[in-house]
Amino acid sequence: MQVCGPIYNVNVTKGLGLAAGQGVLGVTPFYRDQNAGTRAFSARFNADSPKHAMPNDMQAAMYSAVTHVLRATGGVDPQDGRAMVAAMKAMPADDTLFGQGVIRDDGRKMHPVYLFTTKTPAESTQDWDFYRILATLSADAAFRPLADGGCPLIKA
Repeated sequence: MQVCGPIYNVNVTKGLGLAAGQGVLGVTPFYRDQNAGTRAFSARFNADSPKHAMPNDMQAAMYSAVTHVLRATGGVDPQDGRAMVAAMKAMPADDTLFGQGVIRDDGRKMHPVYLFTTKTPAESTQDWDFYRILATLSADAAFRPLADGGCPLIKA
């Protein structure tokens, strides 16, 4: 049997340790060592963190969301909420932290999600080197379909 952590990120793994966490499965839309963009963001985050932590998916998502909002303000009055939301939905939500994405009509940010396994202590080559990506789930496979969401903002 393999254990899958429903809320299992780098901070949990750091506290648990690789010896206890090895082999645990998890899903995440962001991992610090996925590509040059995630590594650069994580290095900046780590340097600014009082305890030199690495960002988890929620912290990276906040950065990504704020960046998307700021990009959407070009030519739009930021105090006009409807115009801002329309601008955010109209432009791609692509970034180096989460890959290609869009803001769906119900406001859901759609992007790939990754299945990972926790490395063994012998596989890890440095501090915070915790995960090996096993598979990539497309946004359509990772998130509930728009039609099944029941969002009152969506007109049938």
